[in-house]
Amino acid sequence: MVDTAQDIALITDGFRTCFACQHGFTGKKKECCACQNGLTGKLKHAGFSDVQVNGDRDGEYDDDECGEQWVCRCETWKCQCAPCKQGYCPICQNRFPFSEYLSTVIADEKTLWLANFVTHFRHSHRAWDRNAGYIARHHDYDAAKDTINEQAKRQLVRKAAGFLRSHGIGAEHFMSLKDTTEETMVVVRKKLADEAKKI
Repeated sequence: MVDTAQDIALITDGFRTCFACQHGFTGKKKECCACQNGLTGKLKHAGFSDVQVNGDRDGEYDDDECGEQWVCRCETWKCQCAPCKQGYCPICQNRFPFSEYLSTVIADEKTLWLANFVTHFRHSHRAWDRNAGYIARHHDYDAAKDTINEQAKRQLVRKAAGFLRSHGIGAEHFMSLKDTTEETMVVVRKKLADEAKKI
């Protein structure tokens, strides 16, 4: 069920739990590439040279050791939890943390909520983190990201037009977001207009 309640705060103060604490890594050893692969203390190899001869690669494998050793660069996972602003998602009815970067580039509070909702939708409703590797290998990464961002905006206005209206979020806030398409704006204007007729 989609929330439309006006008394639900759009933005609240919250707390961001870092990756290390979420996964119980805080205080544990963060292994470097050398240690993970048993290379620490071993000599690095020169490998292939990338000399271009008449437009063709002259790739000769150099079997000699280059004299540089793999060194341990292990660290300790550190807690980076911190207070942050949180937004409310009317679709899943959960709170989501605000992006620190977006908070520095978007001044309007309602546009800021909307931009962070799009990020929340992409990561939590569309499992972007789990699928990003596949997308990067088989699709245009930026184009796929833009597509999902537009789907987020249309899904929001289709499912939660009442919530948007009750919190004073209109077409101008959608227009303020980067790369909002005319196709999306057609849906936004229609759904918000239909909602206004119910008043």
